[in-house]
Amino acid sequence: MTTPIPSDITLRELKLLKTLQDIVMETMQYPLHRPLSSDSHLPEALIDKAQAALAAYGMNLLENRPAQEVAA
Repeated sequence: MTTPIPSDITLRELKLLKTLQDIVMETMQYPLHRPLSSDSHLPEALIDKAQAALAAYGMNLLENRPAQEVAA
């Protein structure tokens, strides 16, 4: 379960967060939706950092990863 996005962020911050969320969704190993391209790839360390940043704003994307990966 994700927490609501804080209401005190600016529209500019929200656009950045949504863009980062789209990038993570496109490149993560087990996305919630089918990627736009089968060639999309980022190093796992960068995806993890981006997901941690999104989680700080209540936009957690880790729920769709296998349990053993989330625990690692």
